[in-house]
Amino acid sequence: MNDAASAFAGVGFHCYSGAVSQQDAFHSAYLNKDILFTECSGVYGSDWWSDLKWYMDNIFIGSIEHNSRSGLPALTASSKATIPRDAGGPSGKRIGVSVGGSQSWALRVTAFVTGRSNANDWLRYSLVVLNW
Repeated sequence: MNDAASAFAGVGFHCYSGAVSQQDAFHSAYLNKDILFTECSGVYGSDWWSDLKWYMDNIFIGSIEHNSRSGLPALTASSKATIPRDAGGPSGKRIGVSVGGSQSWALRVTAFVTGRSNANDWLRYSLVVLNW
């Protein structure tokens, strides 16, 4: 990355080893590069609720909390899913959001804004909240 920074838009992380928090070191070193959490098969063999929490902690919300622009499981990636957007419009982008109060530890929150292909249309906002 240091030798040819203009040749790279960013990096793709996978969950097969390490921790999602390791994305932070890349972000600190390359502030202007994208991080995409692009593939993960998740965990199997536990109970449904534990699996769901693992996916939230490590893919859908966890990767976003650690500077990723996406969190995508392998089955979704292989089915050629797309990021929501208007035809010909820009892709959604993560925006800052926080929850306060004494019970905030029980909420995982992230939010996105999607521009519209018609500049006169209102922006589309998405809020993802998981209550532990």
